[in-house]
Amino acid sequence: MRETPRLRRLRSDARGLAEIQSNSSIFQFEGRGNPPDKYTLTFLGKGLARPKQEKSPIIVKEHQLTVRLGTQYPRQGPELRWITPIFHPNIATNGAVCLGGYTKHWVPSLGLADLCLMLWDMIRYANYDVSSPYNRVAAHWATTQSRTAFPVDSRPLRDLFQREEGTTSKPPTSEPTIIPPQVPPYLGKTPPSETLADSEPPPLPPEFPEDEFLLPPPLPASRSEEPSPRRNPAASSVPQHSPEEGIVFLDEVTSSPEEDIFRIE
Repeated sequence: MRETPRLRRLRSDARGLAEIQSNSSIFQFEGRGNPPDKYTLTFLGKGLARPKQEKSPIIVKEHQLTVRLGTQYPRQGPELRWITPIFHPNIATNGAVCLGGYTKHWVPSLGLADLCLMLWDMIRYANYDVSSPYNRVAAHWATTQSRTAFPVDSRPLRDLFQREEGTTSKPPTSEPTIIPPQVPPYLGKTPPSETLADSEPPPLPPEFPEDEFLLPPPLPASRSEEPSPRRNPAASSVPQHSPEEGIVFLDEVTSSPEEDIFRIE
């Protein structure tokens, strides 16, 4: 029985998260379903939280959120809810997460593995936007404080892979990672699909059979590779002129075609 595009995408996302977990001391996940369509994601690294009894944010080292992939995924984005305390301009106190332009205009090609990289960068303050915050107090603090250097955790999400001696290439993946053409450097920017109506999610890209490959058309032969006949000025019926006369012969026209708990005051 042929799988639907949604099932194939769910399996691909599960493999992508497993690949990150195998190369990270920071990331863990639990999936529910076969293939999973609900996840609990855990990040073990430095981030910020501000308990009610505290006036300043403190460092916390464990962060969790839930991810639900609805029946319209990946045409529609996942439902995210933060379940541990966090102090970030783009995460509300009730757990709602703002992904900038992706919140209203989800890009179907953005996989869960890529989303996890974005979430880790948000946790460690390598990625935040104060122009339209979900937490105005955090946004004000981030723009006025000067004692805490960002990012608060310097490690990449795939930190174990980068510790291997002699490693210079990117970590292997069981599925190719698809990144949208223009990923905004800050969450406040809107991706290229902003012209689409909210009620009309972007269509999925066309699918191709696995045994077919799209190859670019062959390049045309370069003009420089074609031998050109040797000009014999003597055989031309056009009279020859000296350079002093300012005449240029137009015989050929070529074209070039992001320590333990501490307080920040």
